[in-house]
Amino acid sequence: MGIIIGRLSTRPGEGTHAIVDLRDYDETPADVIFAVFIYQQGQNLGTFVSTGGELTITQSSANRMQGTFQLLAAGTLMEGGEVRDVTVVISGSSDAGAA
Repeated sequence: MGIIIGRLSTRPGEGTHAIVDLRDYDETPADVIFAVFIYQQGQNLGTFVSTGGELTITQSSANRMQGTFQLLAAGTLMEGGEVRDVTVVISGSSDAGAA
């Protein structure tokens, strides 16, 4: 399972930022915040893109980014040989150092 919350331009500053609905774009603009969620458990697999949400950054520097998020996402889940459309809500926190 993995969540990618990203932006294609400069690092966002501290504060609350909207997570965009990726379904609205053919190409992702550089200045928006988006998310992709991949789910795998055994033979079950799902891929989801953000449909909304918020990212609250409490620390943003060249060395560290820290904050919380609530992500709304839509996608496809293959479970037990059956494929279905699913919407999910994911919330959590992150404290990431520079790579």
